[in-house]
Parts: sequence; C-alpha cells; structure tokens
Amino acid sequence: MEEDRKRWNKKYSEGNYLTEVNKAVVEYSKLAKGKNALDIAAGMGRNSKYLVEHGFSVDAVELSDVAVENLKRIKGLNVIQADLDNYILEPDKYDLIICINYLNRQLFPLIKNALRPAGILIYETLMRGEETDKLHRNPLFLVKPGELREAFNTLKVLKYNEFIDYNKNNQSINKALLVAKKNI
Repeated sequence: MEEDRKRWNKKYSEGNYLTEVNKAVVEYSKLAKGKNALDIAAGMGRNSKYLVEHGFSVDAVELSDVAVENLKRIKGLNVIQADLDNYILEPDKYDLIICINYLNRQLFPLIKNALRPAGILIYETLMRGEETDKLHRNPLFLVKPGELREAFNTLKVLKYNEFIDYNKNNQSINKALLVAKKNI
C-alpha cells in the first residue's frame, strides 16, 4: 500500500493527470434514478466534482494524500481515504458507481453488491491490445477484451465498447467501457 501511495502522490504532485470530465460520466450519469454516487479511485476529482455539481451526493474513495487534499476542496464531496485493496463497499448503497481508469478485479463483486436495484455502473479502463501493449503497461492492470462485460454479466449491459483513445501524453491506448444497470 505504501508503495502505491508514494507512486500516486508523485504522479499527482507532478500534475500528470487528466482534468476533463470523462465523456461517459457526462453521458450516462443521468441514467441514475437516485443521487447517491460512488467514485472509485477518484484521483484529483474531475468526475466527482462534475457529479456534485449535478446534484449527486458523492463518496470519493482515493489513496493518494495529494489527491485527497485536493478532493477536500470540492464543496459537498464526502472524501474517503482508503486503500482499495482493503476497502469494503456498503451493500445496496449507491444509485451510481463510477470507476474510471482504475482496475482492481477483487472489487468486481463488491461493486455489484454495492449498487442499489436499478443502480447504474460506469466502468471505463485500459485494455490489453495492440496500442496499449506498445506502451509496455503491466498486464495485471489491463482488462482483456470482453473481460468487463463478462465480469458484470449479472447486470443489464446498456453499453459496451472497446475502443482506441488517447492518454494525457497523446499516445493511443486501448480502452473498454461498460455501462450497466443492476436488475430490480
């Protein structure tokens, strides 16, 4: 955990992070029937801030001290500093869960359980593929093609897309996007 905290503190201290709200969060967050949301690995808060500004009550979970201090400046945000390897999500709590550019497979069952009936999940992360493989990323932190869809196959898939996007350094990367709804 301490190694992860140091790595993320360094990244955020150097300003090496995205600042624009994720397009899928903008497009699909409005599908949530309620306003209780969770932002997993919230980073510097670009998506959490957007949700708060659109009436959501947001729990933002983040490990980095640097990011947590920034998150605390976002009015109306409930900041939770935690190591997601050990964090337990409360069952049936959230109308919306977002997880953008973070992968922790052990959270998959907890995420499903934390969604309320009819709750919406927006999950977008890096995927194995020709473009991402060129960047020599650790495959443990990349989903395989089709993996997100399979991992959340008990939810109703509203959108699933595997695509090429660009990172902060304008390098092309493979990504997967899943938008799903928990059955009532």
